[in-house]
Amino acid sequence: VAFCGDSVQVASVIIQESVSEPAEVENCMKKLKSHELSEKRSVAFMYACVGRGEMHYSAPNVESSIFRKHFPKTPILGLFGNGEIG
Repeated sequence: VAFCGDSVQVASVIIQESVSEPAEVENCMKKLKSHELSEKRSVAFMYACVGRGEMHYSAPNVESSIFRKHFPKTPILGLFGNGEIG
């Protein structure tokens, strides 16, 4: 997938393997939000290891729920994988 053009803006954050608490994910999302990109016509791509799901946090949808809290209008596309992406 490629996006290009004069008005394309991007920002990213990597949630490190050592992140294991929702508060740490919250800090990552605040960092992403600090880029102050418009949510109008925005899209997010989330690619995570299967090990970062419910078993990792003892709760479902932790990372995507925190993302949604900060970016309520931005659709999320992505997948959980076994290391195939990266």
